[in-house]
Amino acid sequence: MVSTPRTTLRPAFLPSRRQFLAAVGVCAFGAGRHARAAGAAGCPNILFLFSDDQRADAMGCAGNPAIKTPHMDRLAADGIRFRNAFVTTSICCVSRACVLTGQYARRHGIHDFARPLSDAAMAQTYPMRLKQAGYTTGFIGKWGIAANTIKQVSHAGGGFDFWAGASHQSNFWHEADCPFVTQSGTGPDRLANICTCPPDARGRRGPGVRMGRKNIRKPVHLTTQIIPAKVDEFLRTRDRARPFCLSISFKAPHAPWGDWAPETRDLYREGELPVPATATPEAMAAKPAFLRGSLGSPGGARLAGDHAVLRRQIAHYYRLVSTLDIAVGKIRETLARHGLADNTVILFSSDNGHFLAEHGLMGKWLMYEPSVRVPLIIADPRLPAAARGRTCDELALNIDFAPTMLDLAGLPSRPRMQGRSLVPLLTRPETKLREDFFYEHLYRTKGHPIERTEGVRTRRWKYIRFIDQKPAWEELYDLEADPHETRNLAGDAMHRATLERLRARWQLYTRELT
Repeated sequence: MVSTPRTTLRPAFLPSRRQFLAAVGVCAFGAGRHARAAGAAGCPNILFLFSDDQRADAMGCAGNPAIKTPHMDRLAADGIRFRNAFVTTSICCVSRACVLTGQYARRHGIHDFARPLSDAAMAQTYPMRLKQAGYTTGFIGKWGIAANTIKQVSHAGGGFDFWAGASHQSNFWHEADCPFVTQSGTGPDRLANICTCPPDARGRRGPGVRMGRKNIRKPVHLTTQIIPAKVDEFLRTRDRARPFCLSISFKAPHAPWGDWAPETRDLYREGELPVPATATPEAMAAKPAFLRGSLGSPGGARLAGDHAVLRRQIAHYYRLVSTLDIAVGKIRETLARHGLADNTVILFSSDNGHFLAEHGLMGKWLMYEPSVRVPLIIADPRLPAAARGRTCDELALNIDFAPTMLDLAGLPSRPRMQGRSLVPLLTRPETKLREDFFYEHLYRTKGHPIERTEGVRTRRWKYIRFIDQKPAWEELYDLEADPHETRNLAGDAMHRATLERLRARWQLYTRELT
Protein backbone atom coordinates (compact mmCIF):
# COMPACT_ATOMS: atom_id res chain seq x y z
CA MET A 1 0.00 0.00 0.00
CA VAL A 2 1.39 3.38 -1.01
CA SER A 3 1.07 6.38 1.26
CA THR A 4 -0.52 9.39 -0.40
CA PRO A 5 -1.15 12.94 0.85
CA ARG A 6 -3.73 13.27 3.58
CA THR A 7 -7.20 14.40 2.56
CA THR A 8 -8.41 17.86 3.53
CA LEU A 9 -12.02 16.78 4.00
CA ARG A 10 -13.40 18.00 7.33
CA PRO A 11 -16.97 16.94 8.20
CA ALA A 12 -19.20 19.22 10.22
CA PHE A 13 -18.55 17.31 13.42
CA LEU A 14 -14.80 18.12 13.41
CA PRO A 15 -13.39 21.22 15.16
CA SER A 16 -11.85 24.15 13.39
CA ARG A 17 -8.05 24.51 13.44
CA ARG A 18 -8.34 27.13 16.20
CA GLN A 19 -10.52 24.83 18.30
CA PHE A 20 -8.14 21.95 17.66
CA LEU A 21 -5.06 23.88 18.82
CA ALA A 22 -6.89 24.99 21.94
CA ALA A 23 -7.93 21.45 22.70
CA VAL A 24 -4.39 20.13 22.35
CA GLY A 25 -3.59 22.09 25.47
CA VAL A 26 -6.00 19.90 27.41
CA CYS A 27 -3.70 16.94 26.96
CA ALA A 28 -0.50 18.87 26.30
CA PHE A 29 0.91 15.38 25.78
CA GLY A 30 1.37 15.26 29.54
CA ALA A 31 0.25 12.43 31.79
CA GLY A 32 -3.42 11.99 32.59
CA ARG A 33 -4.58 10.89 36.02
CA HIS A 34 -3.94 7.21 35.39
CA ALA A 35 -0.69 7.86 33.52
CA ARG A 36 0.61 9.82 36.51
CA ALA A 37 -0.41 7.02 38.85
CA ALA A 38 1.47 4.51 36.74
CA GLY A 39 4.52 6.72 36.45
CA ALA A 40 4.40 6.92 32.64
CA ALA A 41 5.50 10.01 30.77
CA GLY A 42 3.12 11.40 28.17
CA CYS A 43 -0.31 10.32 27.04
CA PRO A 44 -0.59 6.59 26.29
CA ASN A 45 -1.50 5.25 22.91
CA ILE A 46 -4.85 3.44 22.85
CA LEU A 47 -5.62 0.35 20.77
CA PHE A 48 -9.24 -0.80 20.75
CA LEU A 49 -9.79 -4.34 19.45
CA PHE A 50 -13.45 -5.12 18.84
CA SER A 51 -14.64 -8.55 17.74
CA ASP A 52 -18.06 -9.38 16.29
CA ASP A 53 -20.47 -11.89 17.90
CA GLN A 54 -17.88 -13.27 20.31
CA ARG A 55 -19.31 -14.94 23.39
CA ALA A 56 -17.72 -14.19 26.76
CA ASP A 57 -16.73 -17.84 27.15
CA ALA A 58 -15.03 -18.04 23.74
CA MET A 59 -11.51 -17.69 25.16
CA GLY A 60 -9.27 -20.14 26.92
CA CYS A 61 -8.61 -17.64 29.71
CA ALA A 62 -12.37 -17.54 30.38
CA GLY A 63 -12.29 -21.20 31.36
CA ASN A 64 -13.17 -22.77 28.02
CA PRO A 65 -11.05 -25.97 27.84
CA ALA A 66 -11.82 -26.65 24.17
CA ILE A 67 -11.07 -23.35 22.43
CA LYS A 68 -7.53 -22.34 21.46
CA THR A 69 -6.79 -18.64 21.99
CA PRO A 70 -3.18 -18.33 23.16
CA HIS A 71 -2.83 -14.66 22.19
CA MET A 72 -6.04 -13.58 23.92
CA ASP A 73 -4.95 -15.60 26.94
CA ARG A 74 -1.58 -13.84 26.92
CA LEU A 75 -3.32 -10.47 26.65
CA ALA A 76 -5.38 -11.34 29.73
CA ALA A 77 -2.20 -12.38 31.56
CA ASP A 78 -0.73 -8.97 30.72
CA GLY A 79 -3.78 -7.06 31.94
CA ILE A 80 -7.07 -7.52 33.71
CA ARG A 81 -10.01 -9.62 32.53
CA PHE A 82 -13.55 -8.56 33.41
CA ARG A 83 -15.67 -11.63 34.14
CA ASN A 84 -18.97 -9.74 34.17
CA ALA A 85 -18.92 -7.59 31.03
CA PHE A 86 -22.18 -6.94 29.19
CA VAL A 87 -23.73 -5.02 26.33
CA THR A 88 -26.76 -2.81 26.91
CA THR A 89 -28.21 -3.81 23.52
CA SER A 90 -27.23 -7.06 21.82
CA ILE A 91 -27.13 -6.16 18.14
CA CYS A 92 -24.10 -4.91 16.25
CA CYS A 93 -25.27 -1.53 14.89
CA VAL A 94 -26.75 -0.38 18.20
CA SER A 95 -23.92 -1.75 20.32
CA ARG A 96 -21.34 0.03 18.15
CA ALA A 97 -23.17 3.31 18.61
CA CYS A 98 -23.23 2.67 22.37
CA VAL A 99 -19.47 2.10 22.34
CA LEU A 100 -18.70 5.23 20.32
CA THR A 101 -20.94 7.54 22.33
CA GLY A 102 -20.82 6.01 25.80
CA GLN A 103 -24.62 6.19 25.79
CA TYR A 104 -27.59 3.88 26.03
CA ALA A 105 -29.53 3.49 22.79
CA ARG A 106 -32.36 5.51 24.30
CA ARG A 107 -30.09 8.53 24.22
CA HIS A 108 -28.08 8.13 21.00
CA GLY A 109 -31.20 7.08 19.06
CA ILE A 110 -29.74 4.27 16.93
CA HIS A 111 -32.08 1.27 16.94
CA ASP A 112 -31.54 -0.18 13.45
CA PHE A 113 -29.09 -0.52 10.57
CA ALA A 114 -30.31 2.50 8.57
CA ARG A 115 -29.92 5.52 10.83
CA PRO A 116 -26.47 7.14 11.14
CA LEU A 117 -25.14 9.02 14.11
CA SER A 118 -25.89 12.72 13.79
CA ASP A 119 -23.02 15.19 13.41
CA ALA A 120 -23.71 16.41 16.95
CA ALA A 121 -23.54 12.86 18.33
CA MET A 122 -20.45 12.01 16.27
CA ALA A 123 -18.63 15.06 17.62
CA GLN A 124 -19.05 13.67 21.15
CA THR A 125 -17.69 10.18 20.42
CA TYR A 126 -14.46 9.01 21.99
CA PRO A 127 -12.37 9.12 18.74
CA MET A 128 -13.48 12.66 17.91
CA ARG A 129 -12.86 13.84 21.47
CA LEU A 130 -9.40 12.28 21.42
CA LYS A 131 -8.74 13.87 18.02
CA GLN A 132 -9.69 17.24 19.44
CA ALA A 133 -7.21 16.64 22.26
CA GLY A 134 -4.33 15.98 19.89
CA TYR A 135 -4.52 12.25 19.25
CA THR A 136 -4.03 10.75 15.79
CA THR A 137 -7.12 8.63 15.21
CA GLY A 138 -7.59 5.61 12.98
CA PHE A 139 -10.31 3.12 12.17
CA ILE A 140 -9.96 -0.28 10.47
CA GLY A 141 -12.68 -2.82 9.68
CA LYS A 142 -16.44 -3.04 9.98
CA TRP A 143 -18.12 0.31 10.68
CA GLY A 144 -21.58 -1.21 11.07
CA ILE A 145 -23.68 1.94 11.63
CA ALA A 146 -25.65 2.99 8.53
CA ALA A 147 -22.88 1.49 6.39
CA ASN A 148 -24.73 0.41 3.25
CA THR A 149 -23.78 3.31 0.96
CA ILE A 150 -20.52 4.98 -0.02
CA LYS A 151 -21.91 8.32 1.16
CA GLN A 152 -22.71 7.05 4.65
CA VAL A 153 -19.36 5.34 5.18
CA SER A 154 -17.41 8.24 3.66
CA HIS A 155 -19.06 10.69 6.01
CA ALA A 156 -18.03 8.62 9.02
CA GLY A 157 -14.53 8.07 7.68
CA GLY A 158 -13.90 11.75 7.13
CA GLY A 159 -13.57 12.25 10.86
CA PHE A 160 -10.51 10.01 11.20
CA ASP A 161 -6.89 10.71 10.31
CA PHE A 162 -6.59 7.15 9.02
CA TRP A 163 -9.60 5.36 7.55
CA ALA A 164 -9.80 1.75 6.37
CA GLY A 165 -13.41 1.17 7.28
CA ALA A 166 -15.47 -1.44 5.45
CA SER A 167 -18.99 -0.81 4.20
CA HIS A 168 -21.90 -3.21 4.59
CA GLN A 169 -21.13 -6.24 6.79
CA SER A 170 -17.56 -6.54 5.40
CA ASN A 171 -16.21 -9.78 3.95
CA PHE A 172 -13.57 -12.28 5.05
CA TRP A 173 -12.03 -12.98 1.62
CA HIS A 174 -10.86 -10.37 -0.87
CA GLU A 175 -8.85 -10.20 -4.06
CA ALA A 176 -5.32 -8.98 -3.41
CA ASP A 177 -6.00 -6.01 -5.73
CA CYS A 178 -9.43 -5.11 -4.28
CA PRO A 179 -9.58 -1.35 -3.48
CA PHE A 180 -10.41 -2.16 0.14
CA VAL A 181 -7.08 -4.00 0.33
CA THR A 182 -4.87 -1.65 -1.69
CA GLN A 183 -6.07 1.86 -0.96
CA SER A 184 -4.13 3.95 1.50
CA GLY A 185 -5.68 4.83 4.83
CA THR A 186 -4.48 8.43 4.54
CA GLY A 187 -4.80 9.21 0.84
CA PRO A 188 -7.53 11.19 -0.93
CA ASP A 189 -9.08 7.93 -2.16
CA ARG A 190 -9.42 6.40 1.30
CA LEU A 191 -13.13 7.18 1.57
CA ALA A 192 -13.97 5.23 -1.58
CA ASN A 193 -12.35 1.92 -0.65
CA ILE A 194 -15.44 -0.09 -1.54
CA CYS A 195 -14.91 -3.80 -2.19
CA THR A 196 -15.05 -4.77 -5.90
CA CYS A 197 -14.55 -8.53 -5.47
CA PRO A 198 -16.30 -10.81 -8.00
CA PRO A 199 -19.47 -12.80 -7.29
CA ASP A 200 -19.24 -15.80 -5.00
CA ALA A 201 -20.81 -19.19 -5.75
CA ARG A 202 -24.26 -17.73 -5.00
CA GLY A 203 -23.77 -14.73 -7.27
CA ARG A 204 -23.24 -12.28 -4.38
CA ARG A 205 -20.50 -9.77 -5.13
CA GLY A 206 -18.62 -7.31 -2.96
CA PRO A 207 -19.40 -5.23 -1.05
CA GLY A 208 -22.46 -7.39 -0.32
CA VAL A 209 -22.01 -10.42 1.89
CA ARG A 210 -19.84 -12.93 0.03
CA MET A 211 -19.13 -16.48 1.21
CA GLY A 212 -15.92 -18.35 0.54
CA ARG A 213 -13.16 -17.79 -2.02
CA LYS A 214 -15.02 -18.78 -5.18
CA ASN A 215 -13.90 -16.74 -8.24
CA ILE A 216 -11.15 -14.96 -6.29
CA ARG A 217 -7.80 -15.45 -8.02
CA LYS A 218 -5.42 -14.25 -5.29
CA PRO A 219 -7.36 -14.50 -2.00
CA VAL A 220 -6.28 -12.60 1.10
CA HIS A 221 -8.02 -12.99 4.46
CA LEU A 222 -9.46 -9.95 6.21
CA THR A 223 -8.62 -11.04 9.74
CA THR A 224 -5.18 -12.57 9.44
CA GLN A 225 -3.74 -10.63 6.48
CA ILE A 226 -5.56 -7.43 5.55
CA ILE A 227 -6.14 -5.96 9.01
CA PRO A 228 -2.61 -6.63 10.32
CA ALA A 229 -1.18 -5.03 7.15
CA LYS A 230 -3.34 -1.95 7.63
CA VAL A 231 -2.26 -1.72 11.27
CA ASP A 232 1.34 -1.66 10.09
CA GLU A 233 0.47 1.06 7.55
CA PHE A 234 -1.20 3.14 10.25
CA LEU A 235 1.82 2.86 12.55
CA ARG A 236 4.25 3.69 9.71
CA THR A 237 2.37 6.76 8.46
CA ARG A 238 1.11 8.25 11.74
CA ASP A 239 2.35 11.53 13.17
CA ARG A 240 4.99 10.31 15.62
CA ALA A 241 4.80 13.52 17.64
CA ARG A 242 1.26 12.66 18.74
CA PRO A 243 -0.22 9.74 20.65
CA PHE A 244 -2.71 7.62 18.74
CA CYS A 245 -6.04 5.92 19.20
CA LEU A 246 -6.57 3.10 16.69
CA SER A 247 -9.94 1.32 16.67
CA ILE A 248 -10.12 -2.06 14.91
CA SER A 249 -13.51 -3.69 14.32
CA PHE A 250 -13.09 -7.29 13.21
CA LYS A 251 -15.60 -9.34 11.26
CA ALA A 252 -14.73 -12.51 13.19
CA PRO A 253 -16.33 -14.58 14.57
CA HIS A 254 -19.48 -13.37 12.80
CA ALA A 255 -20.97 -15.55 10.04
CA PRO A 256 -20.28 -16.87 7.43
CA TRP A 257 -18.87 -19.36 9.93
CA GLY A 258 -17.06 -21.35 7.26
CA ASP A 259 -14.81 -18.43 6.28
CA TRP A 260 -12.06 -19.06 8.83
CA ALA A 261 -8.39 -18.82 7.94
CA PRO A 262 -6.92 -22.08 6.56
CA GLU A 263 -4.33 -22.34 9.34
CA THR A 264 -7.15 -23.03 11.84
CA ARG A 265 -8.56 -26.00 9.90
CA ASP A 266 -7.09 -28.74 12.07
CA LEU A 267 -7.46 -27.09 15.48
CA TYR A 268 -10.71 -28.79 16.50
CA ARG A 269 -12.08 -32.33 16.48
CA GLU A 270 -15.76 -31.70 15.93
CA GLY A 271 -17.02 -34.86 17.61
CA GLU A 272 -15.24 -34.02 20.86
CA LEU A 273 -16.57 -30.50 21.39
CA PRO A 274 -18.99 -30.03 24.30
CA VAL A 275 -22.40 -28.49 23.63
CA PRO A 276 -24.22 -26.02 25.93
CA ALA A 277 -26.32 -27.57 28.67
CA THR A 278 -29.53 -25.91 27.45
CA ALA A 279 -29.03 -26.75 23.75
CA THR A 280 -31.83 -29.32 23.95
CA PRO A 281 -35.38 -29.69 22.61
CA GLU A 282 -36.59 -29.77 26.22
CA ALA A 283 -35.07 -26.38 27.03
CA MET A 284 -36.52 -24.97 23.82
CA ALA A 285 -40.00 -26.33 24.62
CA ALA A 286 -39.90 -24.59 28.01
CA LYS A 287 -39.83 -21.18 26.33
CA PRO A 288 -43.11 -19.45 25.39
CA ALA A 289 -44.45 -19.99 21.88
CA PHE A 290 -43.75 -16.41 20.74
CA LEU A 291 -40.02 -16.91 21.46
CA ARG A 292 -39.91 -20.25 19.70
CA GLY A 293 -41.10 -18.43 16.57
CA SER A 294 -38.67 -15.54 16.82
CA LEU A 295 -35.80 -14.82 14.45
CA GLY A 296 -33.00 -17.32 14.84
CA SER A 297 -35.09 -19.98 16.53
CA PRO A 298 -35.74 -22.27 13.51
CA GLY A 299 -32.01 -22.83 13.00
CA GLY A 300 -31.41 -23.03 16.72
CA ALA A 301 -34.15 -25.63 17.08
CA ARG A 302 -32.55 -27.83 14.42
CA LEU A 303 -29.16 -27.61 16.09
CA ALA A 304 -30.59 -28.28 19.55
CA GLY A 305 -32.07 -31.48 18.17
CA ASP A 306 -28.96 -32.65 16.30
CA HIS A 307 -25.81 -32.33 18.36
CA ALA A 308 -23.58 -33.76 15.63
CA VAL A 309 -24.49 -30.83 13.39
CA LEU A 310 -24.25 -28.44 16.35
CA ARG A 311 -20.72 -29.60 17.12
CA ARG A 312 -19.79 -28.97 13.49
CA GLN A 313 -21.14 -25.43 13.78
CA ILE A 314 -19.31 -24.87 17.07
CA ALA A 315 -16.07 -26.03 15.42
CA HIS A 316 -16.56 -23.47 12.63
CA TYR A 317 -17.28 -20.77 15.20
CA TYR A 318 -14.21 -21.70 17.25
CA ARG A 319 -12.05 -21.66 14.11
CA LEU A 320 -13.18 -18.08 13.47
CA VAL A 321 -12.31 -17.17 17.05
CA SER A 322 -8.88 -18.76 16.61
CA THR A 323 -8.53 -16.84 13.34
CA LEU A 324 -9.17 -13.68 15.33
CA ASP A 325 -6.64 -14.83 17.92
CA ILE A 326 -3.97 -15.07 15.22
CA ALA A 327 -4.67 -11.45 14.29
CA VAL A 328 -4.38 -10.34 17.93
CA GLY A 329 -0.95 -11.94 18.07
CA LYS A 330 0.17 -10.33 14.80
CA ILE A 331 -1.02 -6.90 15.89
CA ARG A 332 0.83 -7.12 19.20
CA GLU A 333 3.95 -8.21 17.34
CA THR A 334 3.58 -5.18 15.07
CA LEU A 335 3.28 -2.87 18.07
CA ALA A 336 6.48 -4.34 19.48
CA ARG A 337 8.30 -4.03 16.15
CA HIS A 338 7.45 -0.33 16.06
CA GLY A 339 8.64 0.12 19.65
CA LEU A 340 5.14 0.95 20.92
CA ALA A 341 4.27 -1.98 23.15
CA ASP A 342 5.35 -0.29 26.37
CA ASN A 343 3.06 2.72 26.03
CA THR A 344 -0.02 1.35 24.28
CA VAL A 345 -3.07 0.39 26.30
CA ILE A 346 -5.13 -2.38 24.66
CA LEU A 347 -8.86 -2.74 25.23
CA PHE A 348 -10.36 -5.94 23.80
CA SER A 349 -14.08 -6.72 23.68
CA SER A 350 -17.00 -7.66 21.40
CA ASP A 351 -20.18 -6.01 20.14
CA ASN A 352 -22.40 -8.77 21.57
CA GLY A 353 -22.46 -12.46 22.38
CA HIS A 354 -24.08 -15.26 20.43
CA PHE A 355 -26.32 -18.26 21.08
CA LEU A 356 -25.05 -21.74 20.30
CA ALA A 357 -28.54 -23.25 20.32
CA GLU A 358 -29.18 -22.52 24.01
CA HIS A 359 -32.97 -22.72 24.50
CA GLY A 360 -33.18 -23.60 20.80
CA LEU A 361 -32.00 -20.11 19.80
CA MET A 362 -29.37 -18.75 17.43
CA GLY A 363 -28.18 -15.22 16.77
CA LYS A 364 -28.31 -12.73 19.64
CA TRP A 365 -30.84 -9.93 20.36
CA LEU A 366 -32.46 -11.44 23.44
CA MET A 367 -31.46 -10.71 27.03
CA TYR A 368 -30.25 -14.19 27.97
CA GLU A 369 -26.65 -14.55 29.14
CA PRO A 370 -25.07 -16.06 25.98
CA SER A 371 -26.30 -13.01 24.04
CA VAL A 372 -25.47 -10.16 26.42
CA ARG A 373 -22.20 -11.32 27.98
CA VAL A 374 -19.01 -10.31 26.15
CA PRO A 375 -15.27 -10.73 26.69
CA LEU A 376 -13.43 -7.73 28.09
CA ILE A 377 -9.70 -7.40 28.67
CA ILE A 378 -7.77 -4.21 29.36
CA ALA A 379 -3.98 -4.50 29.21
CA ASP A 380 -2.02 -1.44 30.34
CA PRO A 381 1.73 -2.10 30.06
CA ARG A 382 2.45 0.75 32.48
CA LEU A 383 0.85 -1.12 35.37
CA PRO A 384 3.16 -2.88 37.85
CA ALA A 385 3.55 -6.62 37.38
CA ALA A 386 1.53 -7.32 40.54
CA ALA A 387 -1.51 -5.61 38.97
CA ARG A 388 -1.52 -7.81 35.86
CA GLY A 389 -3.11 -11.17 35.24
CA ARG A 390 -5.99 -10.49 37.59
CA THR A 391 -9.76 -10.67 37.13
CA CYS A 392 -12.51 -8.25 38.06
CA ASP A 393 -16.08 -9.26 38.92
CA GLU A 394 -17.61 -5.79 38.74
CA LEU A 395 -20.46 -5.15 36.28
CA ALA A 396 -18.80 -3.54 33.24
CA LEU A 397 -20.75 -2.33 30.20
CA ASN A 398 -20.02 -1.45 26.58
CA ILE A 399 -21.07 2.15 27.35
CA ASP A 400 -18.08 2.27 29.73
CA PHE A 401 -15.50 1.92 26.95
CA ALA A 402 -15.65 5.55 25.74
CA PRO A 403 -15.29 7.10 29.23
CA THR A 404 -12.47 4.63 29.92
CA MET A 405 -10.49 5.63 26.84
CA LEU A 406 -10.97 9.32 27.59
CA ASP A 407 -9.83 8.73 31.17
CA LEU A 408 -6.72 6.93 29.97
CA ALA A 409 -5.89 10.08 27.99
CA GLY A 410 -6.45 12.28 31.03
CA LEU A 411 -9.70 13.68 29.64
CA PRO A 412 -13.03 14.02 31.45
CA SER A 413 -16.06 12.07 30.29
CA ARG A 414 -18.37 14.00 27.94
CA PRO A 415 -21.46 15.45 29.67
CA ARG A 416 -23.95 13.20 27.86
CA MET A 417 -22.01 9.97 28.30
CA GLN A 418 -23.82 7.54 30.57
CA GLY A 419 -21.05 4.99 31.03
CA ARG A 420 -18.34 5.13 33.67
CA SER A 421 -14.58 4.84 33.44
CA LEU A 422 -13.15 1.42 34.22
CA VAL A 423 -9.70 2.86 34.88
CA PRO A 424 -10.02 2.76 38.71
CA LEU A 425 -10.64 -0.99 38.48
CA LEU A 426 -7.31 -1.61 36.76
CA THR A 427 -5.49 -1.13 40.06
CA ARG A 428 -8.42 -1.77 42.43
CA PRO A 429 -10.60 -4.47 40.83
CA GLU A 430 -12.73 -4.69 43.97
CA THR A 431 -14.03 -1.12 43.41
CA LYS A 432 -17.84 -0.97 43.20
CA LEU A 433 -19.04 0.65 40.00
CA ARG A 434 -22.78 -0.14 39.83
CA GLU A 435 -25.37 -2.46 41.29
CA ASP A 436 -27.40 -3.07 38.14
CA PHE A 437 -27.90 -1.97 34.55
CA PHE A 438 -30.66 -1.52 32.00
CA TYR A 439 -31.05 -3.61 28.85
CA GLU A 440 -33.01 -2.59 25.75
CA HIS A 441 -33.51 -4.06 22.31
CA LEU A 442 -36.02 -2.16 20.17
CA TYR A 443 -35.03 -3.29 16.67
CA ARG A 444 -37.91 -4.35 14.44
CA THR A 445 -37.83 -6.46 11.28
CA LYS A 446 -40.39 -7.27 8.63
CA GLY A 447 -41.34 -10.90 8.16
CA HIS A 448 -38.81 -12.29 10.66
CA PRO A 449 -39.83 -11.10 14.12
CA ILE A 450 -37.35 -10.28 16.84
CA GLU A 451 -39.07 -9.86 20.17
CA ARG A 452 -38.45 -6.37 21.50
CA THR A 453 -37.01 -6.59 24.97
CA GLU A 454 -36.22 -4.44 27.98
CA GLY A 455 -35.05 -5.40 31.41
CA VAL A 456 -32.75 -5.01 34.38
CA ARG A 457 -29.82 -7.16 35.45
CA THR A 458 -28.33 -6.99 38.94
CA ARG A 459 -25.41 -8.98 40.29
CA ARG A 460 -27.80 -11.80 41.18
CA TRP A 461 -31.13 -11.22 39.47
CA LYS A 462 -32.38 -10.70 35.94
CA TYR A 463 -35.74 -9.19 35.01
CA ILE A 464 -36.79 -9.52 31.34
CA ARG A 465 -39.83 -7.83 29.85
CA PHE A 466 -41.05 -8.65 26.33
CA ILE A 467 -42.77 -5.36 25.72
CA ASP A 468 -44.85 -6.21 22.63
CA GLN A 469 -46.75 -9.05 24.26
CA LYS A 470 -50.21 -8.15 25.56
CA PRO A 471 -50.02 -8.25 28.49
CA ALA A 472 -46.24 -7.89 28.64
CA TRP A 473 -44.48 -11.18 29.26
CA GLU A 474 -42.13 -11.08 32.25
CA GLU A 475 -39.30 -13.39 33.26
CA LEU A 476 -37.32 -13.40 36.50
CA TYR A 477 -34.16 -15.46 37.08
CA ASP A 478 -32.02 -16.06 40.14
CA LEU A 479 -28.65 -16.28 38.40
CA GLU A 480 -26.85 -17.58 41.46
CA ALA A 481 -29.12 -20.60 41.74
CA ASP A 482 -29.98 -20.88 38.04
CA PRO A 483 -27.11 -19.58 35.84
CA HIS A 484 -28.58 -21.22 32.71
CA GLU A 485 -31.90 -19.35 33.10
CA THR A 486 -34.17 -22.37 33.04
CA ARG A 487 -36.62 -21.51 35.86
CA ASN A 488 -38.77 -18.42 35.35
CA LEU A 489 -39.72 -17.17 38.81
CA ALA A 490 -41.96 -14.31 37.67
CA GLY A 491 -45.09 -16.23 38.67
CA ASP A 492 -43.68 -17.52 41.95
CA ALA A 493 -45.36 -15.86 44.95
CA MET A 494 -42.19 -16.33 47.02
CA HIS A 495 -40.33 -13.94 44.69
CA ARG A 496 -43.07 -11.37 44.19
CA ALA A 497 -41.21 -8.69 46.14
CA THR A 498 -38.12 -9.13 43.98
CA LEU A 499 -40.23 -9.00 40.82
CA GLU A 500 -41.94 -5.79 41.91
CA ARG A 501 -38.66 -4.19 42.92
CA LEU A 502 -37.02 -4.91 39.58
CA ARG A 503 -40.14 -3.91 37.67
CA ALA A 504 -40.02 -0.54 39.47
CA ARG A 505 -36.33 -0.27 38.63
CA TRP A 506 -37.13 -0.95 34.95
CA GLN A 507 -39.78 1.79 34.98
CA LEU A 508 -37.31 4.24 36.51
CA TYR A 509 -34.68 3.46 33.88
CA THR A 510 -37.14 3.95 31.01
CA ARG A 511 -37.92 7.45 32.30
CA GLU A 512 -34.42 8.60 33.19
CA LEU A 513 -32.09 7.28 30.48
CA THR A 514 -33.13 9.46 27.53
